Amino acid sequence: MLLARLSISVVLFGGFGLSGCTAIRASGTDLSHLRAERDRDVEVLVARATPDSLATAAWLAQPLSDEGTRGKSLELIERAETLAPDRPELVWLHRAICERAMCDTQPQIELKIRALDPGNGFVYAWELQRSRESFSAPMVTEALIRMGASSKMTDYTNQLEVMTVDAMGVARPSLNLTSRVLYGIGMIAAMPIPALQQISKACRLEQFDQPGRRAACETLMARMEQSSAVILQSIALRVQERWWPVDSPQREILNTKRRRLDYLMEVSSRMRWWRMNRDMAVRIDAARRTERQEDAELAIVKSFGMSTEPPNDWKDSLYPESGH
Repeated sequence: MLLARLSISVVLFGGFGLSGCTAIRASGTDLSHLRAERDRDVEVLVARATPDSLATAAWLAQPLSDEGTRGKSLELIERAETLAPDRPELVWLHRAICERAMCDTQPQIELKIRALDPGNGFVYAWELQRSRESFSAPMVTEALIRMGASSKMTDYTNQLEVMTVDAMGVARPSLNLTSRVLYGIGMIAAMPIPALQQISKACRLEQFDQPGRRAACETLMARMEQSSAVILQSIALRVQERWWPVDSPQREILNTKRRRLDYLMEVSSRMRWWRMNRDMAVRIDAARRTERQEDAELAIVKSFGMSTEPPNDWKDSLYPESGH
């Protein structure tokens, strides 16, 4: 979502060497340069041997589509976790690398995240994703209840972005802050997360005839609205909007919340070319202080001297047809 607003997703994925399609389309010379650049970054970061540098190296070391195994990436992320065994965001990254490598230890890695951060209900979404064909309706409801009973829903976006920004400053000291932030955003965008479609489907209005389903969905959506991840907040509001008639007061309240969220995402993603490094510094400083993406967006919007509430005449430039 954020990448769509920055309109740089292809550049980011190509720069990170993680998009098979981008890599395949590149010329042989471009691909060789990409590999060499990436290998140099990995070498520097591995030599640094801190948890952050090893974790970033693990992500960068993932092979392109025509390269060999992903064993090096898995080895590096495991080394990072050994050095910092109490950081759930590193295990979350391990889970992402494992999924991309199609390794069979994903459930065990999820158990480790739960042990380190038992309040994070988002981890249970993978269980729902894996078992979507085998779960009975009561089992789906129970999974939704577990997620809704959690104290938070997070994908550790801010922590991982800050980690990558700092690590890339080590790997390439000549990179300005803007370039390093874009690397971080690119990494986050390329990371697999649980399929949110399963949650959305389970909480459709027609599913509420299942015993306990409506209460489970209402509790879960309330928790998702408070998530540190903007994408979870947005989905929660959209799911709830479908529960109410178009002109109902309930839907209007939800629409107002979503309009504000969309406004913050759009305004905070604007690129002021003459002040990019300064704006990125505000973003990263905020991300260091809080795990909530919305808080970082608020800090940026305030630094622009703009209102944190959308003006009455504001319309989303990406989706003007939505009417807000």
